[in-house]
Amino acid sequence: MSRRRQTGFAVLLALSLAGCGYEFGTTVKPGAARGLHLAVPVFHNDTFEPVVDKRVTEIVRRQFLQADGLTLVNDAGSAPFAVKGRVLGYGLTVLSFRQGSVNELRVTIYVGVKYEETATQKILWQESYSSSG
Repeated sequence: MSRRRQTGFAVLLALSLAGCGYEFGTTVKPGAARGLHLAVPVFHNDTFEPVVDKRVTEIVRRQFLQADGLTLVNDAGSAPFAVKGRVLGYGLTVLSFRQGSVNELRVTIYVGVKYEETATQKILWQESYSSSG
């Protein structure tokens, strides 16, 4: 895949994920996360697209940064809890085209996410998601 196409795909993926309206919802009261340290290491990438893992991790981190009082740390060993993930796959579907040119694409991404206690590596929660946009 050419460098220009890789960059275009990365931009398309980031914009489509952000533009899909997909986000984590919460009913936690403001300040409830005060003092909590959380690690969100770069997701593992099970695809052949080299930037997908970093883009998805960035989006997840941004969502957690909105939590009042939560501190994200870079080293998983220095946080009591970690959110770890794996990009399982992605797909592109052509929605419309004209004269051999694609006008609109739908990007679907599949991820597995788990929340674990870092000291024991005990999985406290685990889920798989897919999102399109």
